[in-house]
Amino acid sequence: MSRPAERPLTYRPMLLSAGMHAVAARTPGKVAMTGGPAPRTYGELMARVRRLTGGVIRHGLRQGDRVAILAYNCIEYPELVIGLSDAGAVTATLNPRSTAHEVRVACEDCNARLLFVSPALADLVATPPAGVERVIVLGNDYEAFLATSPEAPGPIAGLEEHDPFSLVYSSGTTGHPKGIVLPHRSRVLTFHAMAMEFGCYGPDDLHLGIAPMAHGAGLAFSLATLFFGGTLHVLPKFDAGEVVELLATRPFTGTFMVPTHFQQIFALEPAFLERHRGQAKALRTIMSNAAALPMVLKEKIIAYWGEGLLFECYGSTEAGIVTSLRPQ
Repeated sequence: MSRPAERPLTYRPMLLSAGMHAVAARTPGKVAMTGGPAPRTYGELMARVRRLTGGVIRHGLRQGDRVAILAYNCIEYPELVIGLSDAGAVTATLNPRSTAHEVRVACEDCNARLLFVSPALADLVATPPAGVERVIVLGNDYEAFLATSPEAPGPIAGLEEHDPFSLVYSSGTTGHPKGIVLPHRSRVLTFHAMAMEFGCYGPDDLHLGIAPMAHGAGLAFSLATLFFGGTLHVLPKFDAGEVVELLATRPFTGTFMVPTHFQQIFALEPAFLERHRGQAKALRTIMSNAAALPMVLKEKIIAYWGEGLLFECYGSTEAGIVTSLRPQ
């Protein structure tokens, strides 16, 4: 990647981790994430990120090398993407619903050198794909890897905003999954646009992370929270009743769901829904994406959670958010 010959002295590249590093330096004790065994502060999160960066560099990872993640939503997922991006790695976020064959094809297609995997999915890679030098299972194996890794001071020298950080496999509308390369700058600009448009991505916001982070939208809607210093609650899997209760009992200000999530919510027992109606008083923004939201569902969402909250977005993995249908 060519570099401009001259830049202003104040130039700083738009990197995926920039916001989190800034928050950790300013307010290290602020809670970054919940949903794991214990809340994780920004200071703790970024210390783990630096160890992950240092660990993969010590392993021999070079800028531009590919690493795969095969995992369900978990509190470790954001730190994997952030830490690997600081090392200059390009992370292939694989669908946890993939078969062993699909995982092998994707890893071999992108020449993944390392593979991080959820314990429940470890059997899929009992025989590592060709080229994968090490499989690291989240849990004890991963914690041991971090514990023995040196801390990197931050992103590697020379990392640029136009350099890629992610490789998302999507089949689009036809054919086999294809790798879509995303640069740091693309997602950072998307985060800023989301913060301006949706109004729920400030340092005082609490976001309910529901959608799979293995997908471009699920990762972006969750990581934006951390980029701006808010707090992210990670749901390992979607449960309609749990989501309704969480929104009613905790001060979540924003969440992102896809139409099938809403369909499952409104298929719950009417008495259960009625008990929780009107209790999500902190909720300011509900975002829908990934498929067309039928009018009947829009009407149910607005009737249940109130007017002025629902945004329906259209976009793509390549382009991010393209259009936004605002509440009004």
